[in-house]
Amino acid sequence: MNNQSPYILLLCFLFCQCTLKDLPVSKDKVQKPNTLEYAKLFDITKNNNELILNVKDASNNTYSYTISKNNLPFNNVIIASSTHLAFMDKLGVLDKVTAISGEKYMHHPYIIKHLEKGEISDIGFEHDMSIEKIMDLKPELILAYKTANQPMFWERLKKLNIPVIFIHDYLESHPLAKLEWLKLFGILFNKEDEANRYFKDKKEIYDSLKGLIKNNNQPLVMTNMLWNDTWYLPGGNSYMAQLIKDAGGQYILAENKDIRSQPFSFEKIVTIAKDADIWLHVNRINSMTELNSMNKRYSFFKAFKTGQVYNNNALKNDKGGILFWETGTIEPDEILADIIHIFNPQTLADRKLRYYKKLSDK
Repeated sequence: MNNQSPYILLLCFLFCQCTLKDLPVSKDKVQKPNTLEYAKLFDITKNNNELILNVKDASNNTYSYTISKNNLPFNNVIIASSTHLAFMDKLGVLDKVTAISGEKYMHHPYIIKHLEKGEISDIGFEHDMSIEKIMDLKPELILAYKTANQPMFWERLKKLNIPVIFIHDYLESHPLAKLEWLKLFGILFNKEDEANRYFKDKKEIYDSLKGLIKNNNQPLVMTNMLWNDTWYLPGGNSYMAQLIKDAGGQYILAENKDIRSQPFSFEKIVTIAKDADIWLHVNRINSMTELNSMNKRYSFFKAFKTGQVYNNNALKNDKGGILFWETGTIEPDEILADIIHIFNPQTLADRKLRYYKKLSDK
């Protein structure tokens, strides 16, 4: 992937690194967790005046918190990943952002404008995050992702009573699961109805697009390109594999059962992908000439020979940020529609690609 990047303030909500059943909450007062249709890495249970949030990471560790409803909505928030902006923008709460992590990775016009005015701060990126800056800002909440820094950094924040919730939408394996994290943002910012309604609408569109697919013409699909002599393919149970399946394609690694990316040599890729009909995601490449100049061996592939190479860098902002990884998170239906049209141009025949583009000859 190209991008992009829990501990709760004791005055606001009690931190507890344990599972839901270990929380000191009376059983007769606990309601059932909010029903989530796709997301597997978080759940929320309402308990009178409290919310109980569980978040899982890639290793299936669980981080649990109780959040007082009296402290909602949060109004002074630091975000560590540009993908969080799409969720907050959709709910109309970007004005709650007081600091970001990594100015050069933030491309949203609102954030850029307020960074330039000095109204939003930059706390540094990943291992260069400044605890001193964070302390000065006195945030009510930091929205982060676990791998943005070392475990000792998060432990230090915990000891300083500085609140962090890990947002792991990017670890989900289904496009609608990624989108469903919007519901958590809805709760944190008192926009629950808006979040639920948006998710419902997008799910209905996504499902209707899937219903257009006929399985009698499934193109074989390869993805990505060499990176430092290694070719990483999304696992067969990954987000990208799901999109390809839902769009009516046959992914070259469909038999794989992993969510994580799988490393291959170029020689191995040739054996499994040389006859692929479609090639998706070639970094920031814009033309077949440019792709060929990167490695002459790319011409071994059928998709290269037939010119069926598409990249997800069509939609960019003024700073060159590829919006597939930002707004694409909240528009899975648009991405699916693009890929359906790429695989079978006669389906959605009037479709103008939004996130994807076919590589030009020059």
